Amino acid sequence: MGHSWVRRLGAVGALLAVGTAAAVGLPGRSRVTGAPPAARPRTASAAAALLAVRRQGCQPSGPPLMAVVGASFTAGAGAERADSGWAHLLAGQLGWRAEIDGVSGSGFMVPGQGGLGPIDHQLARLDLPGTSPDLVIIQSGHNDVGQPGPQLASTVGDTLHRVRAAAPAARVALMTVFTTGQVPDPASAAADAVIVSAARSADPGVIVMDPLQEGWRFSTIGDGLHPDQAGHRWIAQRAAEELWNAGVRPYRATCPLVG
Repeated sequence: MGHSWVRRLGAVGALLAVGTAAAVGLPGRSRVTGAPPAARPRTASAAAALLAVRRQGCQPSGPPLMAVVGASFTAGAGAERADSGWAHLLAGQLGWRAEIDGVSGSGFMVPGQGGLGPIDHQLARLDLPGTSPDLVIIQSGHNDVGQPGPQLASTVGDTLHRVRAAAPAARVALMTVFTTGQVPDPASAAADAVIVSAARSADPGVIVMDPLQEGWRFSTIGDGLHPDQAGHRWIAQRAAEELWNAGVRPYRATCPLVG
């Protein structure tokens, strides 16, 4: 596909029933309508009740925000439309708002198409300090295969440190190397190992989604690498499951009253 980079604000105003993760979303650019509940003075018991609500996965102030940066997969290569790639579909499944920036050919070290990368530049465009996302997802690695290991490790570590400094309250997730074929080639496996190790050293709480090591298999376009539309749906579902296992919950629009 000819996508270079995509920056969308996909605000999902889906009503998800308590305990479900139904895939509901609004295409294109949209924003959650309606103001959040008016602030009220909170007693100690009200504050405790609100904390309990949030621990159950309910966010009464409105849908959380995820910031997603990545390469061609995130730019929607192989999808029917740029806004029907895995990242947009994931936002729909979770009922979260999303800021998404994908650059074909981008990596932790390589700038990609049009010089719009690397990942650090993409993160800067999303203005993490200004938007205060609840989750930051970095999809990168395939285009860094063959880069010198020490430099790649240093760059990954620096990137994770910058994310943590820019969005200290956010969970951080990493989607690493995709590859063709059933057996990964040694160079891809080596780059994947460097990226995962460096990320975990920089941020022990990082959520790692590792397509290469976990043997992700999905339908692709003719190049055998990029997902077709069904493949994007598969990746979104797999990512939602891995995030769920790490404690990231869908937005629940119906919340018990507190205070």
